[in-house]
Amino acid sequence: MKKLFILVIALALTSMAYADFVDNFDTAHDYLSEGLGAYDGMLDPGAVTEALIASGGTLLYQTNGSIWQDATMGPMLYKNVTGDFIATVKVSISGATGAESFHNAAGIMARNPDNSGGENWISVDRFVWTAFIVWNNLNSARTELGQSTGLWIEDTYAFAAPYMWIQLERLGNAFTPRISADGVNWLPLTDPAYLGIYNGTQTPLVISRPDLPDTLQVGLQQMMFDTVSGSGTFDNFSITAIPEPATMTLLGLGALALIRRKRS
Repeated sequence: MKKLFILVIALALTSMAYADFVDNFDTAHDYLSEGLGAYDGMLDPGAVTEALIASGGTLLYQTNGSIWQDATMGPMLYKNVTGDFIATVKVSISGATGAESFHNAAGIMARNPDNSGGENWISVDRFVWTAFIVWNNLNSARTELGQSTGLWIEDTYAFAAPYMWIQLERLGNAFTPRISADGVNWLPLTDPAYLGIYNGTQTPLVISRPDLPDTLQVGLQQMMFDTVSGSGTFDNFSITAIPEPATMTLLGLGALALIRRKRS
């Protein structure tokens, strides 16, 4: 019975942890000249990426004229993830001085690798123009959701600046974006968009995407909607698999078997 319990727990833990991924960017690596490292792929259509360098605990992602919009693909460093997950990262953004700086965004994207029927993806970003934003791209048609309406510098900076952590969770067809000031306590973005931080009276934003396949490209992207350089700096990127109900059932059965054995 003890051996059976150990086997059940081992199988369950294996299925829980297979997709877990953590990158604190402590190891220096230039993804443009030294390869993918621990990642599964990188998109860089038009070679718009100027720098993609991990060093000293952060990842510098710098592009020029990059964009993810409708049928247009942008740059992305990603892992292939199957099933439900929570992706989390700490991100800051910067750009050129003047109006162009409003066009810079950086964050997490989950994308369908098969774009034969059009570009299909969801991203949650820190965005200079609106503080936060979710882009939902369905069959190469992009919509904007959850943004903290108003210009970052003029209206939203004071309350939005402390929230440097962003998160994207998948549960089946439902995708939930969140923000955090400490990477521990999370708040949803809102539906409809709201000039402020969620305080419990708004409706949390959840995007339903039954069209997206089980396996997605999940990773980091940065885009500069102008022909100037902009950058995003990332830290503490993680992708955590969410156990399926069957996995939790295995754990429960194993624990129950052990309890019964001790009582007998």
